Amino acid sequence: MAKNICQPGPWSVVVQPCRPDEPAHIHPSEEAVPFFFLYDTLPLKLGIKLPFTSFERSVLRALNVAPTQLHPNSWGFVRAFELICEDLGRAPSLGVFFWFFSLRKSAK
Repeated sequence: MAKNICQPGPWSVVVQPCRPDEPAHIHPSEEAVPFFFLYDTLPLKLGIKLPFTSFERSVLRALNVAPTQLHPNSWGFVRAFELICEDLGRAPSLGVFFWFFSLRKSAK
């Protein structure tokens, strides 16, 4: 699975499944190695890989959210926008992206 998640580069990523008793919202302790949870849909179906592209990082920063806080459908929209921009020979723009995309709080 690590091959599906990581782009080639000089970094190390350890991919581990969540334990059955492990909640997905826990925070690492001070001594723990930094980590985050990732939907398996992102790398396997949407082609999103680590490290995130500059545009993906910009979207996360603009929204002030962690990668797991975006629903896979929202990630699909981010990725589709990047691919359309690439096809048109344009750099993805946050202004144009947010003209078409907005967040909505999900009902629980």
